[in-house]
Amino acid sequence: MDVIDAAHSGPHKSRPRGGRIDPAPGPIIGKIVLTIVLVILSTELVEEWHPQSEFIEGVLHVLVLVVTLVPIFFGFWYRPLSVQILERQRSESAVRDLNRQLLVAGEEERRKLARDLHDDLGQKLTFLQMRLEALGAQASASQPELAADYKQLTDLARDLSFNLRQVISDLRPELLDDLGLPEALKALLFEFQKGTTLEIDFTSRGLKDRLPAKVELALFRVCQEGLTNIIKHAKASHAVVRLVVSYPQVILSVEDDGVGLPRGSKSKGAPPRGGFGMISMGERVASVGGTIQFHSRPGSGTRIRVEVPLIGEPAI
Repeated sequence: MDVIDAAHSGPHKSRPRGGRIDPAPGPIIGKIVLTIVLVILSTELVEEWHPQSEFIEGVLHVLVLVVTLVPIFFGFWYRPLSVQILERQRSESAVRDLNRQLLVAGEEERRKLARDLHDDLGQKLTFLQMRLEALGAQASASQPELAADYKQLTDLARDLSFNLRQVISDLRPELLDDLGLPEALKALLFEFQKGTTLEIDFTSRGLKDRLPAKVELALFRVCQEGLTNIIKHAKASHAVVRLVVSYPQVILSVEDDGVGLPRGSKSKGAPPRGGFGMISMGERVASVGGTIQFHSRPGSGTRIRVEVPLIGEPAI
């Protein structure tokens, strides 16, 4: 990402992408020339000493080269390399912080949108459904030919209300805020099993108190994305979700017996390349200081394992 400093409106030198100024070729050539000159001078110095034997002369040559080249290496090459490594580490840390802020902002927007939909559109749909039901009851007595139309409209309003509740729940699950992660996961699994042949087992162990809100949300979203991938891609008949607190960390695993990840994907450790959902899972877990692993073999299913520390998570 290119960052433009808006505080300076006057002329300024352009910086290359990535925010780091690459060394010019002139200083590098000068360092090489200086190195060669120092080696030649050191060699001439040894030859002027007139050592008594070729062995002593060879040893002196080696010592002079070591004494000459080691400071040159550490002074000219090692220090710039260490600076580049430090800059890279700082850049990666800044990217992680930015991803964490984007996730927080996105969840806040989800919360706000869910609240607005519930308070505005949800109430209007409820009122519309009630009015249609009342008009339908009146039409049944006075205008029977319109009763079927009112019933159809009432059913349509009821379906819209149901779909709206589903959208609101996907944006911000109310059970997660009200009852905590285990109950929210149970409701999530129940919804995923509707209309499918997938059987999902859920176990929760060791969870006595509520987890931090940001940890609960991250684990819920990971489970949601993992189950979505199972339904869409895994062709699985059975899945298992486990939530275990083993102090000082909480562990979430989502496992299926499907076709596994495609060949060529990373099957262990870091998230496989490609797939916005998997990338999103990794970013969510990293935002709470956790780690995520994907274990898979073609034809043997996939297991997602998330570990999040219960102490020392980065503040959001």
